[in-house]
Amino acid sequence: MRETTLIKEFQTELYWEGRNGLPSHNIDLNIPGKVSLHLSPDLETGDRLHSVELFASSIAASQMLMYVDLCHKNEIVISRYIDRVCVHMNCDASGRMSIGKILLRPQIYFISPDNDSLRARAIHLIHEAKDECLIASMVQTKIDIEPGFHYI
Repeated sequence: MRETTLIKEFQTELYWEGRNGLPSHNIDLNIPGKVSLHLSPDLETGDRLHSVELFASSIAASQMLMYVDLCHKNEIVISRYIDRVCVHMNCDASGRMSIGKILLRPQIYFISPDNDSLRARAIHLIHEAKDECLIASMVQTKIDIEPGFHYI
């Protein structure tokens, strides 16, 4: 195993409490000093988030940040990046659920006219960002990217 150095420690708090002796499906997630979120393990969660939504959003955000950084380093100017993430939940014959695929569908807006060179670089960087994405590199779930490029 290669030697590493701690660069940052992140902390979160999870809170769950039973109600009248019965288990509750409500979980509160607190990231001190930042945000509090309300979670539920139910697939139909109403106004509460499912952990799969957080998981997929983390991958998408990590991919986005990596792509924007790579574009900046390569002097490609982006004005907007919008991703509508889709998660495919699967269930096997025994009832065990899994995430079959996460589909990232970023719509990326460049401040430049469309040309073959920019398009080729943009496509190359979207794949490089996926390869370098911290969170995506830690999971076994299939992650596909179907980018849309727009030129302003």
